[in-house]
Amino acid sequence: QTSSKVFVVYDRVPGARLSTVLSVTRDRGTPLDPNATICLIRQLLTAIALLHEKLPTVAHGAISAERVIITPKARLVVAGHVLGSALEQLGYAPERYWKQLRIALPQSLEVAFDQRADVMQIGVLALELLLGRSIEAHEYPEKLRDLTERAFATAPEASAKALNSELQQWLLWMLQVDPDRSFATAVDAWEELEQVLVGSDNRASFAALES
Repeated sequence: QTSSKVFVVYDRVPGARLSTVLSVTRDRGTPLDPNATICLIRQLLTAIALLHEKLPTVAHGAISAERVIITPKARLVVAGHVLGSALEQLGYAPERYWKQLRIALPQSLEVAFDQRADVMQIGVLALELLLGRSIEAHEYPEKLRDLTERAFATAPEASAKALNSELQQWLLWMLQVDPDRSFATAVDAWEELEQVLVGSDNRASFAALES
């Protein structure tokens, strides 16, 4: 009996994977500058919002730090967009997708790699950036709310002005903590984030991210 293998081939993108950046911030014990963090979140959300808007039935499905690349010019690239539909065929439970593949999915009876899943995956990535480290296997999904509160409560005084309460509530909606109060698409999440940033001290700076 011969075994088959699947290969994913794509052009190399120069830059650093976000998983590597998180590893560095964890070792240093300090998260990224809030302006750099919001710049990353904003770029990622804008890209996926355009996908959701142009193709309402299509989702990425496998957004994580391992598949996000930051180029030397501080631009964000999302890789592996063909993986979601393939991973869905495995038929795992949400907990198994997270523990074995680090794929975050809303907790529901029916597993779906849809646009709502993209939103939650962006939310998990945003939380990891704010924490300055990856979320551990045992922390998901039960401790998402606690981790969000910790990320905002322990922010340095200089960062606290940028990380306001509206942004914290926005993140909880991204994380699907309350199914009745959550974003269904990245378009909805992007529109709300822009409103939040209007009243924030955060400047989502490309210069901060580049440095």
